[in-house]
Amino acid sequence: MMTPLDKITRSQPPVRMQRRFFMGGSAAALCTWMLGAPLLAQAAAAKTPAKEAFLKVSLILTGYAKLPPAQAERVYQALAAGDPAFSGQMLALQKFIAERKLNASSLQAALDSEQAVFAALPRNILQGWYVGVVGSGAQAKCIDYEEALMNLAVSDQLRPPSYAYGVYGSWGAQPVQTAGKKS
Repeated sequence: MMTPLDKITRSQPPVRMQRRFFMGGSAAALCTWMLGAPLLAQAAAAKTPAKEAFLKVSLILTGYAKLPPAQAERVYQALAAGDPAFSGQMLALQKFIAERKLNASSLQAALDSEQAVFAALPRNILQGWYVGVVGSGAQAKCIDYEEALMNLAVSDQLRPPSYAYGVYGSWGAQPVQTAGKKS
């Protein structure tokens, strides 16, 4: 006697997957997974109130209208990793600036005179942006070098030190003078 299950399994031929379909499906699954990884990274880097405050304060402090997003993420992550209170202090700093309508030149004096808990924060942020280093001593983290704002500020005339931009020994030749300017 046949059960309903026997009828179903015997009436359908077994599925035989050819190797090319298996490989194609595997490749498609791998591509889908790999394309999804950057989206997950972007979701992880989503803007939080503290991160938005960091970006706004960074624009005020640096005087730039726009800052590189990847560099901003590195500076933010390094500062946040070094201080568990960073997010709260960042929000408090932004509020402090907004309430008093401060600009970069008057901010540090106001923070120091009121002895704010987060008075060192603007210096730490600027160090991360301009020097490319967050922290000091054994805890210092180099997060950028060539694109650090100190190097970009003079990039029309100078290159970051320790980079050779020519063939071996090219630095030994005398600089070429052009129309009144020394190279």
